[in-house]
Amino acid sequence: MENSNVKENLEVLFEKFKNMIKVETVVGEAVQIGDTTLVPFVDVTFGFGTGTNHCTANKSQESGGG
Repeated sequence: MENSNVKENLEVLFEKFKNMIKVETVVGEAVQIGDTTLVPFVDVTFGFGTGTNHCTANKSQESGGG
């Protein structure tokens, strides 16, 4: 099995995820209303899966993720 492909796929996935999500995007900014400060909180869950396959020349080769 080609471990380098899995490593490259994970590196790209996490780099794109890091660029897409920031703390300000997920949580939001605090809002001051008079003497009260509202801080929005949120619970975030993230999951992913990936797979790869190494076959001989007479079989198809496929990989996937989601």
